Amino acid sequence: MTIPQVTNMLVPMRKTCTQKIGVAPELIDAPKTGPMPDDPTLKCYYACLLKMIKVVTKEGLPNYESMLKQMDIMLPADDTTARLKEVINICAPQVTSTEACDGTWQFIKCFYETDKNVCFFP
Repeated sequence: MTIPQVTNMLVPMRKTCTQKIGVAPELIDAPKTGPMPDDPTLKCYYACLLKMIKVVTKEGLPNYESMLKQMDIMLPADDTTARLKEVINICAPQVTSTEACDGTWQFIKCFYETDKNVCFFP
């Protein structure tokens, strides 16, 4: 599976989380072209998305081990997957919040700032 295929697979989850959280689509799309907005609904949108793909801890924070395992199952062993893993390992220590929405946002924000090219979040 390629990054675009993963993104397409997540589109229905985007719709579900957008409706559930009430986040504006413009906020979701903003990081693709500019800085990551510091918005409470966007933070909880990302927490919802990670929960739906089952890569969060019981506390709702990003579960990096689960992410790495899912990548091994779903993605080819290529340079892009290696870069994704590298970005996860860079961003995991950047999460300082113990609150699900804030912690997830810190991780996703780092992900976008480190390498937008491998970011697959819809």
